[in-house]
Parts: sequence; C-alpha cells; structure tokens
Amino acid sequence: MSLEAFQSIMDEVGDEVLLLHFWGWGEPFMNKDFFPMVKVAKAKGVQIISSTNGHFFESQGNIDKLIDSGLDVLIVALDGTDPETYEKYRRQGDFERVLSGLKQLVNTKKEKGAATPRINLRMLVTRENEEQVDRMRALAREMGVNIFSLKTLCSFDNEAEGAELLPCRQEFRRFSYGPDGEPIRQENTCKKFWNHPTIYRDGSVVLCDYHTGNELSLGNVFGSNGKADFGKIWFGDEFRRVRAKFLEGDRKDMRCDTCALNFAGVDRCVSHAFEIGEWGIQE
Repeated sequence: MSLEAFQSIMDEVGDEVLLLHFWGWGEPFMNKDFFPMVKVAKAKGVQIISSTNGHFFESQGNIDKLIDSGLDVLIVALDGTDPETYEKYRRQGDFERVLSGLKQLVNTKKEKGAATPRINLRMLVTRENEEQVDRMRALAREMGVNIFSLKTLCSFDNEAEGAELLPCRQEFRRFSYGPDGEPIRQENTCKKFWNHPTIYRDGSVVLCDYHTGNELSLGNVFGSNGKADFGKIWFGDEFRRVRAKFLEGDRKDMRCDTCALNFAGVDRCVSHAFEIGEWGIQE
C-alpha cells in the first residue's frame, strides 16, 4: 500500500480507531513507507502494534527510523534458541541476523532513552522447540526486551499436518482435544465483525484477518475515485447481512464455520506472556 493510500484511509477513520494491528499475511517492513505510515497513524493518536520476522534491523538507519516513528509495540518472532531449531519452522530465515539486529535495536533504544517500541520477543511453540522455552525465556531477559510471550500453533486449516508440529504439553496448545485426537468444538463468540475491520494492501475489505485472500471481499475501500470510503462498506447492507447471518448461526459460505475460534477463544492465541523488568520476569 502506498503512503498516499494509507493517508486517505487514516483521514477517514483515524479519529475513530483505538488500535491498529499493522501487519497481516506478510512482512510489514518490506513496505518502504512503513515508518512514515506509522507517523501518520500516531498523529491521529492511534496505538499501533506490529510484528516482524526480524530481518530488517541490520541497518542502523532502519532502527533509528523505527524508534523515531513512535510505534508502540513490536513483536519479534524468534522460534528457537539455535539456528537448527529456528530454521525448521522459519525456513530460509537467518537466526544470527535476527539476534544481531534485535540486540542493536535494544541497545539503540537505551542510548536514546526511548520508551517505545516496547519489544515483545515471541516464540511460536512447536514440538521441535517446546523444550527450549526456559532457555528462550532466559534469552529474553539477557537481551533486555520488554515482554516475552509464547504463541500457540493454529492448525485448524490443516489438522493432519499440524498434528506433527503440535507441542506435547497441553499448556502450549491452542485447542483442547478429545479421545479421538480431534479438537473439541465450542461456541464461536467472535466479535471481529463489529470491532476489528480488516483492510488489505490493495484496499480490499474482507470479513476478518483470518481470511488469507479476497474470496470473501466485501468491496474496496478506495472505490472508483481512489479516495477512501470505508464507512460505505462497514455500514453497508452486505456487511449488515453477514453480521445477521453470523448471529443467527447461518455460516454457510463463510469460513466462520471452520475457523479456529470454534475451538478456542482469541485469548488462547498466546498461552503465556511475561513482562521483563529490572528485577527479572513477572508473569
């Protein structure tokens, strides 16, 4: 998305938005306008959280721009305490590059006396790395990040393949499982249709951030004139119809019927989170 397009969206909705999840199905720092976009949103008073694979901080210039942008929270994904384990999930990732860049980011924050971004070192727990959780927790303290968190594996769209990656310990799993090994279904109490709109880089508005494509797009925020008109979609007849269908339990032709939220609430996306302070780690 271009800076101009993002500015158009924020001109329309910025005064109403409380929190912006500034990433999706890709690496946000690949966008050359990431830093000025954050500044645009911060000028509206929006709290912003983003997530990265951590490969873009070898440049001191990027680190300075990140800190100066005002980003509130940055999640850095590091799914192992050694290159071998890390690369089993983060294929073609560079463990040492991520670690080096993260150290430089933390050090620069200290040198500048900056409070933000609060850095959340996040580990996706799998069968390959679950025995490294304690070591990763110690690494988080050693690195001097603000938060250490454990993300649960979401395998609802490929349970057969996901079963091979599921950690053995239930505390690190997103779902509860029955005697047959299948995840136990529960009531889907999702609120995303009401409080979490999703706009993709081309302006497509989709039902929620769990949709990875435009198969259920409700329209384009830019319409025909290139100027943002999100309200026309958000308050439009089609979105109202979809919300009504969801509330009535009629979820045919909607991914909602097979969504992970039928098996666990959003609170299970992260199984553990620890704040790291001067006196160590607090849960």
